[in-house]
Amino acid sequence: MGNTEVSDILNKSRASLDHISTSGEDFTLAYWSNDKDIVHYPGADHHTLSVYKYGYSQVVRTDVKRRGVENSFCLMPAGVSSSWQLEGPISFFHIYFKEKGLRETAEKVFDRGGETWSVPDLTYEIDRELILLSQWLLHTSLDSLRENPLLTEQNIYSLMVYLTGKLFRSSSSFPAKGGLSTRNCRIIREYIHENLDSRLQLNGLSQLAGLSEFHFMRMFKQSFGLTPHEYISRVRVDRAKDLMAGFVPLSQIALETGFSSQAHFTRVFKKYTGRTPGLYAKSLK
Repeated sequence: MGNTEVSDILNKSRASLDHISTSGEDFTLAYWSNDKDIVHYPGADHHTLSVYKYGYSQVVRTDVKRRGVENSFCLMPAGVSSSWQLEGPISFFHIYFKEKGLRETAEKVFDRGGETWSVPDLTYEIDRELILLSQWLLHTSLDSLRENPLLTEQNIYSLMVYLTGKLFRSSSSFPAKGGLSTRNCRIIREYIHENLDSRLQLNGLSQLAGLSEFHFMRMFKQSFGLTPHEYISRVRVDRAKDLMAGFVPLSQIALETGFSSQAHFTRVFKKYTGRTPGLYAKSLK
C-alpha cells in the first residue's frame, strides 16, 4: 500500500513510527507512540482502524468531544476529517486498508458483494471481541513482529475478517468447512518443506490451494490441527534437529531453516523442545 496520508500526517507530528509491515496488497500495519500533541487528519484516501496499547484516557477527539475508553476501537473512514488532543503518553497500532480490500474480504468470506454500504466513522466504540482478537498484536514485542511475519499476517486477517462481519452485520458464519483436499495438503506440505529457508507468507500459500487467505487459514487448521505459523515452526525445528545430527554449525542451521536470526532460532527451538539448540546439539555427541 505504501505511505498513506495518515502516516504522512503522523510523521509531521511528534509521533514516532515504531514498526510497519504489510499483509499482501490489502492491509498495512503500523505501530505508533506519541505524547502531548495535537493532530488533525484532513481526510485520507484509505480507511484506518485504530486500537490503543495504552493511553486511552489521555486522548480526546476534539471535533466530537469524546475521550478514550478501554476495550474500544476507532474507525476513521476515507475522506473524513478528525482532530485529536493528546494529554499524555500513548501507544497504538493502525491498520490501513482500501475500500477494495474490505469489499474483497466481504465477498470471499461472507459472500456479501455488491451491496451499497459505507464505512462508518466510529470513535471509541466498545467491542471486547475485537480487543480480544487484537491481544497478540497489542502485547507482542516488536522483535516478535519482525521475526514472525506469518503469525502477524494471521492476526491481521482474523481481526479484519471480524471487522468486516461487524460492518456488514452478517449473520453467517465462515462458510468454509471440511479442510483442505488431500491433493492440496500434499502440495502445501511439499512446498513448505522445500522452501523452509524462504519467507513463507499466507498470500503465497493460499494461492497454491486456490483459496482466499481467510478460508485457507481455517481449512489449514482443520486439516493439519495447527495454524500455518505453528505448523511451519514445528517443521523448522524438526529440520534443525536433523541438521544437528549431521553436526552442521548452528549459525548455518538457523539460515537453512528460515529463522530470521540466531536469537529467533534459539527462542523457537527452546519453545518446542525445552532446550536451547546448543544444549540439544551437545546431547547428540
